[in-house]
Amino acid sequence: MEAVIADDPLATGNNVLKFTPNNYNAAAVVEFTLGAGTKLSDYSKFLFDGYFAQGDVGWKNIIVYAYDVTPTGPAFHENTTGTQIGSWDRAKPTSTAWETIEIDLSGVPDYEGTVFLAFGFNCAGDQEDVTTIWYADDVSLVATPTSIPELGSDLSSVDIISKAGVIEIAGLQNNNIIVYNLNGTKVFEQAAVSGNLNIVLPSGLYMVQIDSKAIKALVK
Repeated sequence: MEAVIADDPLATGNNVLKFTPNNYNAAAVVEFTLGAGTKLSDYSKFLFDGYFAQGDVGWKNIIVYAYDVTPTGPAFHENTTGTQIGSWDRAKPTSTAWETIEIDLSGVPDYEGTVFLAFGFNCAGDQEDVTTIWYADDVSLVATPTSIPELGSDLSSVDIISKAGVIEIAGLQNNNIIVYNLNGTKVFEQAAVSGNLNIVLPSGLYMVQIDSKAIKALVK
């Protein structure tokens, strides 16, 4: 197989993944580095834009496998060391435009750190003397939504100070702290905190839960 970065076949100035399988059980692999404290099982969807250009690409079951080490050997095969975490039936012939593929994930292992996701479908290397080629762009994972408490205004006993790269919470008295990003993913948790607490986070908007109350906080 060959997986290379190539020009978008439908638009100039955009780089995409071009995948040319030699034969069955061949898949493209994307490496993800998960954030600290985040597990692969925190994600519920695998998304990518696909353009299934030519050859044996129509009417295929697109499959996603997860690995915690660099995968080798055949994909979509009984001897693979990976774990199948999702599939999607694409009941269409060759593409006429980019398509958004959204695959629900289940049975996702608790891998942390660097993980590898193989995705694609079983196909012949050519069909009626036409080389099989498909493209992928904007490959991403979507976090499982987390229930966030309603925003509260009765947080007069503490001060939340937004700084560059840090949320500072002052005046804590044995409080439980949880921070969520706007996708609903928990990014920080600490119990029974007193005094001042500095939480280092990337810039963005967050929900800070103090016991049963929550408030928005901006990291500059």
